[in-house]
Amino acid sequence: MERQKTNWWQIVLVLLIGAGAVDGFMWFLYNTYIPLYLQGGNPNFQADVVGFGLTPRSVGLILVLDNIAAFLLAPVIGAISDGYRGKLGRRMPFVVATVPLAALALAVVPFIYRAIPAEASGNFMQLLPLFIPFFLTLMLVLVPLAIARTPIDALVYDLAPSKDRSNARSLGIVLATLLSIGLGIGGGMLYDINVVLPFLLCLVVTIILTVIGYFTIKECKGSEITSENEPAGQSGETGLRHTMAVVRAMPAENKRSIFFMTINIFLGMFGFSLIQAFISSYNMTVMGATQAQAGLPFLIAGATLMVFSFPAALLANRIGRRRTMLIGCAGWAVSALAIFLFPSKALFIPLIIVVAAFYTFWFVNSFVMLIDAAPDDKTIGTMTALTSMANMAGMSIGPALTGFLIEASGYNYGMIFLMQALVITLAFFSLLPVSKGEIRSLA
Repeated sequence: MERQKTNWWQIVLVLLIGAGAVDGFMWFLYNTYIPLYLQGGNPNFQADVVGFGLTPRSVGLILVLDNIAAFLLAPVIGAISDGYRGKLGRRMPFVVATVPLAALALAVVPFIYRAIPAEASGNFMQLLPLFIPFFLTLMLVLVPLAIARTPIDALVYDLAPSKDRSNARSLGIVLATLLSIGLGIGGGMLYDINVVLPFLLCLVVTIILTVIGYFTIKECKGSEITSENEPAGQSGETGLRHTMAVVRAMPAENKRSIFFMTINIFLGMFGFSLIQAFISSYNMTVMGATQAQAGLPFLIAGATLMVFSFPAALLANRIGRRRTMLIGCAGWAVSALAIFLFPSKALFIPLIIVVAAFYTFWFVNSFVMLIDAAPDDKTIGTMTALTSMANMAGMSIGPALTGFLIEASGYNYGMIFLMQALVITLAFFSLLPVSKGEIRSLA
């Protein structure tokens, strides 16, 4: 049975932690600067950055480790949180135990990076004693966030009924964008003063939001979940086998829609991951940006997401989620191809805005459509894990495969937009067989 009353204040707090601190600011810092630190000093990387001198192929493989961890952990954590019976709730204990740890580890990263001698830049073997703690610290960022992602997303869907999920997702985008833009601009100024400062700012903001959430968010306790709310297909297992058992117990039409929506999310996040992983490299090598300006296109794209997120939700409420996503995929593919064909400084930012606008139409509705492709809300944790697995599979394969392509093409970072156009075209066609996932009527 659907909740008829939505506690938006609770949802805002969850989104401030997840969409704001984690997806907004923490990942902005990680995706903007870590690829530069890893590639800096490579003679083929035409940017004035000190670093470990790795190739795009190696960087692509390193950048997917967080997604691999999330892919492996999502079905386990999703199933565990569905059945967790803790006093603090089913989801928040996982969040409180992991997000501050990740923020602390991220704050350590620039201290290690700053120890790289300029004269040793690009000499990986000489820098190996620094690279090992640098890499291990990255793992302390990635693994806790991989654990936290599914409970955070599931908690939003716990609090928001089907009719409000696109709106909640668009609200999350707005909050994430406001924090990433505001803190990103401030962080960019701080970065020019000292590379450590924006990372410390991220740590402080994340801990404050987590503490507020711990004392304020009142989720449904595990002990309040009755046997009638247990999903079909439960076998006492966790992990992928559990997820597949739950899906197999669903009606055939739901299973078909879940299958194709999983493919769609995989392809969409494959396409998005290319911008996330390599846009700062593209901006510096093709557009001639400075290191402090490297993340600017990502901030502009984020601002566009914020502007178009509520229209994307409203359009979905009017014409349907599937149709809105089809429009998004078509426009996204065409505009990404235009950036590849016309690598102009004058056109780059306007076309990035167009890409981000159409991407928003897809992004706002994709995850919630997969959640609502299930017949009811008894399996929110498990279905959220499935969205996370599709998400992380795309985010893993995308940078790894495209890193090889960039290197094979003679360090042509424009290949990220050609590859993006191809996979989003496939995402468009994967939506055609989907028949479930629109807003469910109240029971």
